[in-house]
Amino acid sequence: MNETKRKIYCWGNGIYGQLGTGDEIMNQNIPIEVSELKEIKIKKILASFDNSAVITKYNEFLVWGKTRDGSIGLVNGGGTLNITVPALFPYSGQIEGIIKEVSLSREHGALVTDSGKLYTWGIDLYDKLGHEINIHTKNVK
Repeated sequence: MNETKRKIYCWGNGIYGQLGTGDEIMNQNIPIEVSELKEIKIKKILASFDNSAVITKYNEFLVWGKTRDGSIGLVNGGGTLNITVPALFPYSGQIEGIIKEVSLSREHGALVTDSGKLYTWGIDLYDKLGHEINIHTKNVK
């Protein structure tokens, strides 16, 4: 994407707030603008089954959607509180360097910085994060 501001649209299943519009809706058939992002310059857009995210021009990592399973950095102990508008990734202060790549799944996520550091977070079932169980973020070497 170039340096101009662009409108970001989402559509589809939004039951966990993963469309970023502030609502939790079963199905959005018509593309709708994510108004919280209209003044933000976006470098990268990510979408997974339950969550969405962007990386901004200024290296901010914004996430929204289902929190229960930890893929956006929060594990909501089986509750129903979801993030329905873009919000700063909860571990942003622990990331050293510029985010180059990010991947989100239903229960965990990973990112790599320009210095080659790998960060993982989420539910560590079957050791898929590469570090100790019940630690939701850690620099993995």
